[in-house]
Amino acid sequence: MKVRNNSHLICCMSLPWLHVYIIINLYNYYIINYGYSSSVDFGNFKIYLLSNFVVCAPLNPTLYNARCAGRKFMRKNKSAEIAVRLHGGDILASHGMQLERGFYQHGSVSVYDHSFAVAVMCVRLSRFLRIRTDLRALVRGALLHDYFLYDWHIPDESHRLHAFTHPRRALINAGRDFGVDGIQKNMILSHMFPLSTTLPRCRESMFLCAADKICTVRETFAGVLERIGRKRSK
Repeated sequence: MKVRNNSHLICCMSLPWLHVYIIINLYNYYIINYGYSSSVDFGNFKIYLLSNFVVCAPLNPTLYNARCAGRKFMRKNKSAEIAVRLHGGDILASHGMQLERGFYQHGSVSVYDHSFAVAVMCVRLSRFLRIRTDLRALVRGALLHDYFLYDWHIPDESHRLHAFTHPRRALINAGRDFGVDGIQKNMILSHMFPLSTTLPRCRESMFLCAADKICTVRETFAGVLERIGRKRSK
């Protein structure tokens, strides 16, 4: 009888306790040093929390499980990156993708970096859910989903309604430079669903829709936090 390994469930269940650990330390630091004062020196708190974490982490099985989960996440992310470079290396090295390094997508993230992150996320989602896909089509469609080759932040009549029109522009460019099959075509045209009129009709397209939105939210919030940090530093 095969014994199922549930270590990943234990690691995931332990993560909320890491949050509890941080909250308790914040509360202790606040009361001990400031009582009920409203002004807190968060620079010193970071040092306090880090030193407490370094001392307690080796002795805490919850934090040990969290570290295991972090290592496992990094290994899987590296494996997904290898798959993307294997099936999409020619796209990543192309002149068009190099141009996209200079075009910003969300915040300070370039179109190139966004496309690469989305492709990695697609691979990770498909492996996590254990749903069989055409891996080559999944990677290449994800890399080319924003292959529109212009900076949409520059005011220009041709960039109007970018959110609705760029999938078709990306498909035209991708077909000209690399050639696309039916799966990749549907992926590119439908990745903005529900803003696009093209429905995702295959698993690969559904993974791309989800991965694109996950990465977009992550990059947008990172950009907001970066701007807030710059304002506070002035």
